[in-house]
Amino acid sequence: MANPIVNKKRFSSICIVGLNKSEITAPGMDSMFADNWQSITDENSRKNMVLGFFAAREYDGSPGDPLMAIAGKHKDDDGFMTGLNTVLRGMALFDFFRGNNADANTLHIMAAADVIFHWDINDRYVQPTSENTWVRDIKEVIKQYPRTTQVNVYTNWKNEHFDELDVEKHALMDIPLDMGMWVNKPNFQEKFGVHFLAAGIACAALTFAITQFQQSKIDNLQQQIRQVQSRIQGNSDLTTLISVVKTQEDYMRYKAMFPIVFQDVSNAIYKASLRTSSLKLNYTDNQRPTNNMLVTLESEKDAYKGFLEEEPIAKDFLKQSATLEAVRRPKRTVSTRMKLEGLVNLQKTAQEITNFKTQQKAKGE
Repeated sequence: MANPIVNKKRFSSICIVGLNKSEITAPGMDSMFADNWQSITDENSRKNMVLGFFAAREYDGSPGDPLMAIAGKHKDDDGFMTGLNTVLRGMALFDFFRGNNADANTLHIMAAADVIFHWDINDRYVQPTSENTWVRDIKEVIKQYPRTTQVNVYTNWKNEHFDELDVEKHALMDIPLDMGMWVNKPNFQEKFGVHFLAAGIACAALTFAITQFQQSKIDNLQQQIRQVQSRIQGNSDLTTLISVVKTQEDYMRYKAMFPIVFQDVSNAIYKASLRTSSLKLNYTDNQRPTNNMLVTLESEKDAYKGFLEEEPIAKDFLKQSATLEAVRRPKRTVSTRMKLEGLVNLQKTAQEITNFKTQQKAKGE
């Protein structure tokens, strides 16, 4: 089944990363070229831009690594690769070696950056070219197909000999894109994450109000326990009862913190664009109440591959959170999902919230 076509109205420009050169264009503007695509784009232009590249397939035919293709000659520079992860976050990445093949008796050709890329009913192919040879190179490609083949060429380049090819010419922005090429297309969570986050925050606020009411009851219970303790000397039954109640009291002590931590972690996940499949909040010790909470999350399957992709997203997740003190990545076994564990000091966080409320109250007075 063919992949759905991408609605390109959401994009204002397209940048093609070639072998040693990049080209960017937009409707109504001439193309710009540079050795490095980052030098002809900025933070604002990247938000609504298609970044197209050619990730060479693996030996078994599986899709290649997008980062390696985009990094080019800098792929062995760890510092550059770490920074690249940050730059690419939120951008629309399209691998031209993926996606739909052409219809029968149809050939699509793109001339951009320093490459000629073409695809037919069977596969997709890329080869180097230059501003002096591109028309001749396209002519050689066309010769490999029957004369009845419908040929479409997508390029912004000009050459006085192009008309001799007798083919349909289209602007580079008109090149067809499908969802199979979009390697980081937004999933359901990312499309509607803001709405779910708002609902989650509303739920958390309601839970917080309920637990605050429960906390007042607990405070009352604490006072009663102290009064009973002062009167009881050695009554084992009552002492056991008090111990049980005290344990339950300890479990409830930080229950009001759970919705607050949930809200903060949800915000951090959204801001870091972390593709998450599951999230759990528990005490660090399931057998007894503690002052620490363990936040455990798993990514979507195959969302991140290896250290170069996982380390920057883990650091950004920690940076975006106000309650997490540390984040670690447990060693993977055979899982294809990245796992993160975050530590929250509930006692410290609760004190910080109390201090903040005191400051706000003082400002109000």
